[in-house]
Amino acid sequence: MNTDTYNAPTEEHPKGLEGQAPVEWINAQITAYRENPEIDHVFVLGHKPYIVEGKPDTTHKGFADGGPIWETMQAQRAIAMLSAHEHNYNREQPDSTGGSYQVIAGNAGSKLTCSSSPACTYFGYSLIYVYESGNVELKSYGWDSPSPYYAVSTAPTTLRDSTELTWTPNANPFIP
Repeated sequence: MNTDTYNAPTEEHPKGLEGQAPVEWINAQITAYRENPEIDHVFVLGHKPYIVEGKPDTTHKGFADGGPIWETMQAQRAIAMLSAHEHNYNREQPDSTGGSYQVIAGNAGSKLTCSSSPACTYFGYSLIYVYESGNVELKSYGWDSPSPYYAVSTAPTTLRDSTELTWTPNANPFIP
């Protein structure tokens, strides 16, 4: 889904509003996919995350229309919302009783070597494995940022985070 759509200023939002999406269509797609017996797992993919630092965020950091989509994801037992935008890595189940995940793979687990983002760049990637057994596993790989950040890195790529994405509360919570 396009989570970066910009809408012109209105009286309610004099600077305009970004992060809007065709919510009804997306929710209908999530529901249709979950009702299809040939589809076992549903993921929602967009640039901006809805959950940022443990809570919903509808500002520039987050996704203005994320709330109604997140509600549908939870109701339909979608596996995860996959996003980036934030230049970091995070994975969490915001509902402590289990449910959908928010995975931010803005750097995919690379060691944070600077304290202020735009001056820093982090490197890495994440893979999601969907097994015939029905299990879904997330593996996040990264390498330490070289100095300066644009230099060719000689740091090895290593596994930074790994877990099974389950509907029940995660037994292996990610702690940044």
